Amino acid sequence: MIINFDVDDARAVADQLTAAGAEWLSELEDRDGSFFATAIDPDGNYVQIIQLSEAARAEMSG
Repeated sequence: MIINFDVDDARAVADQLTAAGAEWLSELEDRDGSFFATAIDPDGNYVQIIQLSEAARAEMSG
């Protein structure tokens, strides 16, 4: 299972998760101005944080 969270500040959320001891499947990366990272929760589920760029949001709503 993967749970996605749309966040306003992916860097701050990633820092908070790291400080809480998160295990990262994929650390925070910039993909053309949008940020994605995937952590693994204690039950083995994937938790993805996403911060979309304004351009990506515009494409999705177009």
